[in-house]
Amino acid sequence: MTSNDIRELLARAMDSRRADRPDDARREFESAVDLARTRPLSIEFVAALKGLAQIERDSGRPEPAVALYEEAATACRSLNHDFLLAHTVRHLGDVLQDLGSIERAEPCYLEALSLYERRADAPTLDVANTIRPMAILRETQGERRRRCCYGQRRFDSTPNAMSRWRGGVRTAVAQPHR
Repeated sequence: MTSNDIRELLARAMDSRRADRPDDARREFESAVDLARTRPLSIEFVAALKGLAQIERDSGRPEPAVALYEEAATACRSLNHDFLLAHTVRHLGDVLQDLGSIERAEPCYLEALSLYERRADAPTLDVANTIRPMAILRETQGERRRRCCYGQRRFDSTPNAMSRWRGGVRTAVAQPHR
């Protein structure tokens, strides 16, 4: 079995998920995780863990999703893949916030924002998708003013990107969570 086999399983799993066939997606992600465990640590392994975690979350099973995202984050750290780590810990923060574990969710968002802040090419949507739940978390904690200031500080520190990100982030932070 090769990395291509894992990628094929991942593609089929994503197709199943998009086609609203969660049972098929789960089986394919599980197969990808199992196969990836027999190979050297890889981005495909992280993708398989994250895909399975999302299926668990979508199925109303947040606890297994947390364990899978934590394992994926550990793998990202071992791979030294900061961008993938930022995306992974942001999703971990989302699940922890869903569980009401604000004290565990906040460090995830802060870590993701810190990792994105190091990259001038961090995708706008990924940054906004981290700031928005962080803002909701802070609002939940009664820190509305701090929420607004945090987003501004983030973008003040990257003036070249400010014009590109300004509109999308203000919108993402300002909209209520649905």
